[in-house]
Amino acid sequence: MRRRLVKIANRMFPGMIFHVPREKKAIYITFDDGPHPETTPRILELLAKHDAKATFFCLGRNVEKYPAVYDSILAAGHATGNHSWSHPNGWTTSRKNYLNDVRRASEVIGSNLFRPPYGRIGPGQYRQLKKEYKITMWTRQFADYRHGFNPGTINISAICAGDILVMHDSPAAIPGAFILLKRLLTHQNNSSYFKKMGW
Repeated sequence: MRRRLVKIANRMFPGMIFHVPREKKAIYITFDDGPHPETTPRILELLAKHDAKATFFCLGRNVEKYPAVYDSILAAGHATGNHSWSHPNGWTTSRKNYLNDVRRASEVIGSNLFRPPYGRIGPGQYRQLKKEYKITMWTRQFADYRHGFNPGTINISAICAGDILVMHDSPAAIPGAFILLKRLLTHQNNSSYFKKMGW
């Protein structure tokens, strides 16, 4: 089912990134909705412990509120991406308002990567934004922000090279995201490298 949905999306939104070639021998861990002073530093510390890199899709309003935390992401050698200013739903937000929201975020987030909040974006919004950004979706998204999320149920062995993984560094996602990240980084059968995005 998931592969069929990706094929449909690729026809509707040519150039949208859902995964990368397996030959790159890399897994791309990404975090949405930060930065936040209570959660992002913990994640950065764990990534550093395992010499792993990640990509943080940040909300502009959070970058404005916590600029030092945002700077710490870059100082640690990770990549950042634009996740909009206020997390609008592209299916229920006008094209003009959506584009304005994303461009407002670009004033504080210097990146050519964009991830639509909720993964929802309309054709008109997409056509305009793909001129400015590499619009990056995911292979696997984890509902670490939901009450009752159990990171122990995730089949780590099913994750493979080329996958783009989504977690969250918002307070609602802790401790689930932290526990899941630790499992990913310490999984002995994982021979791929965790890298930041750059395309």
